Amino acid sequence: MDSPPVFTALPATGSNIFDGLKHATETLHTFSVTDSDDTVTCSARAPENALFEVVAGVAPIPPYNLSATALAVGILPLEQSTVTPPNTQYLVFAHNPGVFDFERSSGAVNVEITCGDSVSTVKETLIVNIINTAPVITNPGGSSDVADPLSGPLTLKTLDYVTFDKSDATCSMTSADGGPFAVTGNQIVKTDGALNFETKATYNLDVTCTDGLLQTTDTYVVKVQNVGPKITSLPTASTLDEWQTAEKQLTTLTLSEDAADCVQTSPTYNEFNVKYEPATKVWVIYYVSVAVAGRSLSYDTNPFYNLHIQCSDAAGVKGAEKIFTVHINDNKAPTIDNISSKPNNICLIKDILAKILALFRYF
Repeated sequence: MDSPPVFTALPATGSNIFDGLKHATETLHTFSVTDSDDTVTCSARAPENALFEVVAGVAPIPPYNLSATALAVGILPLEQSTVTPPNTQYLVFAHNPGVFDFERSSGAVNVEITCGDSVSTVKETLIVNIINTAPVITNPGGSSDVADPLSGPLTLKTLDYVTFDKSDATCSMTSADGGPFAVTGNQIVKTDGALNFETKATYNLDVTCTDGLLQTTDTYVVKVQNVGPKITSLPTASTLDEWQTAEKQLTTLTLSEDAADCVQTSPTYNEFNVKYEPATKVWVIYYVSVAVAGRSLSYDTNPFYNLHIQCSDAAGVKGAEKIFTVHINDNKAPTIDNISSKPNNICLIKDILAKILALFRYF
């Protein structure tokens, strides 16, 4: 009469497994099956066989225990053959460990293991407890350099998680460090609002991700780079009469941020300057006057001036320079443009002059 297989170490509770386990080589449980008269095969039943694998743990017989003749005719060592000894040890592995999730598994999985010979099949249950872990951010930390005075939105970082937490992890900004920052979906973003180096140079952002039970906190650093005031609006050119003698404003500057100083860079011209007008709170480019410059404007000497303008902030950081061109209007002598140069008109003028001279002879 056939004897059914007999389990040793089943039913049982196997080793705990953490949700998000990534090592498929980790052994969860070891059990044995004894059958005195037949070959036994064991496996995990569906649907648990998608998560766990049952592997025979047969001690290998080294090839040198077989003769060369046996190997030549195709007799294989035991670990490569289908022969199974009466008492066989089996190992249970996590077959697809990336999908374990405490929330979806309700904390445990019952694995039904069946072993059978050619006549009968027996089954027992292995309980595998799933231990919850907080979401794991796979790209933690980091920083971004952001130039001031950026005021529009900007994506700084995309958070990524291990596979099992992508569907149930939610993240939020727990500390924006007083700055215009938030978490949208899985992205750390800068929202509308200006950054100013002089006000704050570094922001330490705390982002918390949770699966509804446990949470993890990550820190992201935003460094504000001081690039100096930028001239955002400046006409390319202006004109000035050669006979101008008094001071005259030529144009105003529009800046990206407050400037501590705006000047001409090399080359500089004494005829022009840049100054701040407190009444209007703007920087202006102006002609200084003949008295201040010490010389008059001359089209023949300088028909135009390329003024290189640059502004700096309180920290002394300079923004990009821009060129403003001043064209000088030539002061030409008066010309007669209503007398024709045709020969008949010239002759007419000569006749008139001759008659006038003849009249003077009578006096």
